[in-house]
Amino acid sequence: MSQRSINPEIIYASAVYDVTGGIDLGTQATHIPKRTSYVPNNACIVSIVIDTVTAFVGGAHTLKVGAGGVGITTATSIANRSLTIPYTTVVPNKTTSSGQITVQVATANITAGKCIITVGYFLGME
Repeated sequence: MSQRSINPEIIYASAVYDVTGGIDLGTQATHIPKRTSYVPNNACIVSIVIDTVTAFVGGAHTLKVGAGGVGITTATSIANRSLTIPYTTVVPNKTTSSGQITVQVATANITAGKCIITVGYFLGME
């Protein structure tokens, strides 16, 4: 069994979800952004920041972020997300597998918009 430091190091993973220009899909489904990072198995998620770079367009859509087999955020409206104040939230969780950051779009399709998703985690005990 490995020993964990009393001061664990926070590691960051990120994804760019960019519907503008058709880089990523904005349909109602779960998507893996074309530019994304992996979050390892057994990662303890402690933070998330969603920085909206270009306002999302397309209706009353919601966005939910996940990674490693678990949800990281609840489904939240992104229609009126601020361009100057990043959205910060976290649903503390521990991943059950290694996986890429995903976004789940619901209630309406997104036709344009871009955000940068940054997930902070530390490695849990095996």
